[in-house]
Amino acid sequence: MLEGLRKSGLAQKGKFKKTRQTRFCIECGQEFIVIETSPQKFCSQTCAGKEAIRIATDIYVEKRKEIHYGIKEYIIQWTNENRELVLATPLNKIKTTINPLLEDIQKLFDVKDIRVISKAVFGEDRGRKELIKFMQKVCNEKIC
Repeated sequence: MLEGLRKSGLAQKGKFKKTRQTRFCIECGQEFIVIETSPQKFCSQTCAGKEAIRIATDIYVEKRKEIHYGIKEYIIQWTNENRELVLATPLNKIKTTINPLLEDIQKLFDVKDIRVISKAVFGEDRGRKELIKFMQKVCNEKIC
């Protein structure tokens, strides 16, 4: 019976345990004990998940800011190149006028929703009418 216990590892007489270390969770600050060579930084999977979600959210927000900045810059560039078309656009024909712009934005930035495009320019969704007014204002301020 003792021989069986020795083979299974349940009898620890004479064996050395690995040294343990007390660490603090970087998420919640709780104390936990691990083997010295362990790379563990969190006390539980919950704390590790919270940290991972925070990092992923920060990356997503940064990427979204870059896309919005690129969209706004492209709209200003497109407006300067198509000045006459933008200035001659009546407020009841906005969609047909800016359709080539929307197609270009979809190809370049993979965004086709006008609400996202409006949010990229103004920081909030204001619609097509405000977008065309912004474009006309850009044309009037910058003489090409």
